Amino acid sequence: MHFLRIKDLGRRVVSRLPPVRVLRKRSRQNHPALDSTRLRDFLRQLNAAESLNVDARIAMRLVVLTACRKDEVVGARWCEFNLATAAWETPADRMKARRAHWVSLSRLNHYRFYVL
Repeated sequence: MHFLRIKDLGRRVVSRLPPVRVLRKRSRQNHPALDSTRLRDFLRQLNAAESLNVDARIAMRLVVLTACRKDEVVGARWCEFNLATAAWETPADRMKARRAHWVSLSRLNHYRFYVL
Protein backbone atom coordinates (compact mmCIF):
# COMPACT_ATOMS: atom_id res chain seq x y z
CA MET A 1 0.00 0.00 0.00
CA HIS A 2 1.27 3.46 -0.87
CA PHE A 3 0.21 6.79 0.61
CA LEU A 4 0.14 9.96 -1.46
CA ARG A 5 0.97 13.20 0.31
CA ILE A 6 1.05 16.77 -0.91
CA LYS A 7 3.94 18.69 0.63
CA ASP A 8 3.83 22.42 1.45
CA LEU A 9 5.63 23.35 -1.75
CA GLY A 10 3.11 21.52 -3.91
CA ARG A 11 5.36 18.51 -4.38
CA ARG A 12 3.70 15.13 -4.48
CA VAL A 13 5.39 12.43 -2.43
CA VAL A 14 4.55 8.73 -2.52
CA SER A 15 5.54 6.82 0.59
CA ARG A 16 5.01 3.37 2.05
CA LEU A 17 4.52 4.91 5.49
CA PRO A 18 1.12 6.35 6.45
CA PRO A 19 0.92 9.99 7.55
CA VAL A 20 1.82 10.66 11.18
CA ARG A 21 -1.82 11.46 12.07
CA VAL A 22 -2.73 7.84 11.22
CA LEU A 23 -0.03 6.44 13.49
CA ARG A 24 -0.93 8.57 16.53
CA LYS A 25 -2.67 6.86 19.41
CA ARG A 26 -6.23 7.86 20.14
CA SER A 27 -6.45 10.07 23.19
CA ARG A 28 -10.19 9.60 23.50
CA GLN A 29 -11.63 6.71 25.50
CA ASN A 30 -14.92 4.99 24.74
CA HIS A 31 -17.68 5.06 27.31
CA PRO A 32 -17.88 1.83 29.32
CA ALA A 33 -20.66 -0.59 28.40
CA LEU A 34 -23.61 -1.09 30.74
CA ASP A 35 -24.20 -4.59 32.02
CA SER A 36 -27.78 -5.92 31.82
CA THR A 37 -28.70 -4.80 35.35
CA ARG A 38 -27.40 -1.26 34.89
CA LEU A 39 -29.02 -1.08 31.44
CA ARG A 40 -32.40 -2.09 32.89
CA ASP A 41 -32.03 0.53 35.66
CA PHE A 42 -31.03 3.20 33.14
CA LEU A 43 -34.05 2.49 30.93
CA ARG A 44 -36.40 2.62 33.94
CA GLN A 45 -34.92 5.95 35.04
CA LEU A 46 -35.18 7.23 31.48
CA ASN A 47 -38.87 6.34 31.32
CA ALA A 48 -39.48 8.05 34.66
CA ALA A 49 -37.53 11.22 33.81
CA GLU A 50 -40.27 13.82 33.53
CA SER A 51 -37.71 16.57 33.00
CA LEU A 52 -37.09 15.17 29.47
CA ASN A 53 -39.74 15.57 26.82
CA VAL A 54 -41.18 12.46 25.18
CA ASP A 55 -39.24 12.92 21.93
CA ALA A 56 -35.90 13.04 23.78
CA ARG A 57 -36.76 9.91 25.77
CA ILE A 58 -37.74 8.01 22.62
CA ALA A 59 -34.56 9.12 20.84
CA MET A 60 -32.34 8.10 23.76
CA ARG A 61 -34.09 4.75 24.00
CA LEU A 62 -33.59 4.12 20.28
CA VAL A 63 -29.89 4.99 20.51
CA VAL A 64 -29.42 2.53 23.37
CA LEU A 65 -31.54 -0.33 22.02
CA THR A 66 -30.49 -0.15 18.36
CA ALA A 67 -26.84 0.95 18.82
CA CYS A 68 -27.35 3.55 16.08
CA ARG A 69 -25.62 6.90 16.07
CA LYS A 70 -27.37 9.86 17.65
CA ASP A 71 -27.50 11.77 14.36
CA GLU A 72 -29.15 8.81 12.60
CA VAL A 73 -31.85 8.60 15.27
CA VAL A 74 -32.49 12.33 15.49
CA GLY A 75 -32.67 12.65 11.70
CA ALA A 76 -34.95 9.64 11.21
CA ARG A 77 -38.15 10.11 9.24
CA TRP A 78 -41.34 8.12 9.68
CA CYS A 79 -41.13 6.81 6.09
CA GLU A 80 -37.92 4.92 7.05
CA PHE A 81 -39.79 2.73 9.55
CA ASN A 82 -41.74 -0.30 8.39
CA LEU A 83 -43.88 -1.36 11.33
CA ALA A 84 -45.34 -4.34 9.45
CA THR A 85 -41.87 -5.96 9.26
CA ALA A 86 -40.46 -4.28 12.41
CA ALA A 87 -37.57 -2.79 10.44
CA TRP A 88 -35.88 0.59 10.11
CA GLU A 89 -33.91 1.37 6.95
CA THR A 90 -31.75 4.47 6.96
CA PRO A 91 -30.96 5.68 3.42
CA ALA A 92 -27.35 5.87 2.26
CA ASP A 93 -27.29 9.68 2.05
CA ARG A 94 -27.77 9.97 5.82
CA MET A 95 -25.23 7.33 6.78
CA LYS A 96 -21.61 8.02 7.67
CA ALA A 97 -20.47 5.08 5.51
CA ARG A 98 -22.74 6.22 2.64
CA ARG A 99 -24.45 2.80 2.49
CA ALA A 100 -28.07 2.11 3.39
CA HIS A 101 -28.40 0.63 6.87
CA TRP A 102 -31.10 -1.79 8.01
CA VAL A 103 -31.98 -2.28 11.69
CA SER A 104 -34.39 -4.88 13.00
CA LEU A 105 -36.57 -3.38 15.70
CA SER A 106 -36.93 -5.37 18.89
CA ARG A 107 -40.41 -6.22 20.17
CA LEU A 108 -40.06 -3.46 22.76
CA ASN A 109 -39.10 -0.82 20.19
CA HIS A 110 -41.79 -2.08 17.84
CA TYR A 111 -44.41 -1.72 20.59
CA ARG A 112 -43.21 1.80 21.40
CA PHE A 113 -43.83 2.88 17.80
CA TYR A 114 -47.37 1.55 17.86
CA VAL A 115 -47.99 3.53 21.05
CA LEU A 116 -46.92 6.72 19.23
